[in-house]
Amino acid sequence: MQGLSLRGATAAVALGVALVGGAPATTGQAAAPTEAVRCDDPPAVLALLESSEPRRPAPDVEFVADGERPVTLAEYRGRGVVLNFWATWCPPCVKEMPALDALNADVADDGIEVLALSSDFGGAEAVRQFYDVNGIRHLAVLNERRQAVSMAFEIPGLPTTVLIDADGDEVARLVGAAEWDDPEVAAFLRRCLSPAR
Repeated sequence: MQGLSLRGATAAVALGVALVGGAPATTGQAAAPTEAVRCDDPPAVLALLESSEPRRPAPDVEFVADGERPVTLAEYRGRGVVLNFWATWCPPCVKEMPALDALNADVADDGIEVLALSSDFGGAEAVRQFYDVNGIRHLAVLNERRQAVSMAFEIPGLPTTVLIDADGDEVARLVGAAEWDDPEVAAFLRRCLSPAR
């Protein structure tokens, strides 16, 4: 390990231990997998997914459900969240909405919520019309006001999807569209976001 500092050597040993799934064998017991290990190795269709390390609490900014009820992410604590930022005028967003709808139907029983948060200035009515026209049945009508949530999350563009664990911490994010209805994605999200049972 020539040229490796003590800090670097310690990190390399810790990484080696994490990669083999626990503590060194000399202790007689393996450590439980860490949250980071549960979210490693996303499927190829999520190739653009970037880990949020170190994890940080997701901003708890207010948005609106069904055009009237104020909501924050604190209401989803205890469940994993797939938070998608989108708009009806965004072609890649429009393309991935049916897949997000199917994903929500698939993972809802696993303690995971797919939240599609619209940035449309037309509010809930614009989203309702879009859902009706496109057969979206498993997603709640959610809007943000004045892009407050997008700004708090520092969203660079649409669509962007943020993965939030049951503790309310941001785990990873993906800028761009993805094939959210791929079976490998659902399996990955169950491993990564499902609350401990």
